[in-house]
Amino acid sequence: MKRRPRNERYGAVSIVVALGLVALLGLVALGTDVGICAWAGAHAQGVADLAALAGAAQLPDRPAVASAIQELVTTNNGQAPASMAVTVGGGDITYYAEGAAIPGYGTLADGAEAVGVSCHIQAPSPFSALAGRRSTPVVRRAVARKIVGRGGLPAIFAGRNSTTQTGVTFNGSGQTVEGDIHSNARVTINGSNTHVTGGVEYRGGYTYNGSNIKVDGGTQLGDVLPYPISYTYQHFLDYCDRTMSGISLNGSNKVMPVGCIHVTGNITLNGSNMSAHDSIYVCDGSVIVNGSGFRMDNVTIAARGSITVNGSCLTFATCNVDNMLFFSANGNVTTNGSGEATTGTIFAPNGTLTYNGSAQHHQDGSLIGNTVVVNGSDFLMSGTQADGSGAGGVALIL
Repeated sequence: MKRRPRNERYGAVSIVVALGLVALLGLVALGTDVGICAWAGAHAQGVADLAALAGAAQLPDRPAVASAIQELVTTNNGQAPASMAVTVGGGDITYYAEGAAIPGYGTLADGAEAVGVSCHIQAPSPFSALAGRRSTPVVRRAVARKIVGRGGLPAIFAGRNSTTQTGVTFNGSGQTVEGDIHSNARVTINGSNTHVTGGVEYRGGYTYNGSNIKVDGGTQLGDVLPYPISYTYQHFLDYCDRTMSGISLNGSNKVMPVGCIHVTGNITLNGSNMSAHDSIYVCDGSVIVNGSGFRMDNVTIAARGSITVNGSCLTFATCNVDNMLFFSANGNVTTNGSGEATTGTIFAPNGTLTYNGSAQHHQDGSLIGNTVVVNGSDFLMSGTQADGSGAGGVALIL
């Protein structure tokens, strides 16, 4: 058999190698496209959630709703990469009146209104660029509703009994509390543009340092009051029908086990875009959450030790047992970061409940602790749904 010349064999190999490289580069580009779209989807959903909450807080004033949504999107775009800029047009904002049928949710209750927001991102697409399309459209949507509160629990309650120490402290700017504040100790507000729509009741003294601090309901000396709720660790433990030694998840897109679970050790979550739903976690140790893009729906977390949440664009919501989101029997509850949205009552009867960061929003539940501290800017406390702080509540429903 006549052998082909060496230079022809080399030429054939070169063609095969070249074709292989093209295919490999295509796969790399496709993988990059998928990763970018996944990140863009999580980012768009996080902004949509926060935009819907910000808009719902302004209902029924529709011009104010649209303004709040656009302001939040603009602020986010100033902090996010230019390639991940979010857009919201007028047609992307949908309003729902009481009794309206909301696809995927059901009928809106009497006394409630809702707003839906669609967020768009043109995600860069290296693979699609080979075919002449340089970006892929990504759209995510969220709906938040506002319901009128029935009056009852203060929005913020500090149980520390002292005439010399401080029970409630605000440090920062642009903080809003829609409801009442009660402290069995002193109340101190430092900063600017702090607005309390209810009243402030204190013992030992009320101190404010800064500018444009408003308390619509006035300030007054109050009595020592017991905690307005009296849950214990055993109360939540009684719901559990399953036991695990611990929960430790690391990475991205992880899903926590579902159920009413007694965790005899600690709960530790490190990563991004993790999720949990329809569960009660009762932890003998401590709970630590580190990362971004977490989402927990209809979840209650109770712990003997402290609960610490660090990160950005986190959404933790409950309409679960007793409207309780976080309960720490003997420790502190601390959230650190930006763009966090929490829904439900948080209770730390023997510790400090602290919010640190910017653009943090709390809805549909009271903040109750031995002491309560809010540090940062643009904190919004939107009252209570189930227990009622008098100002109504805001929560994500889709």
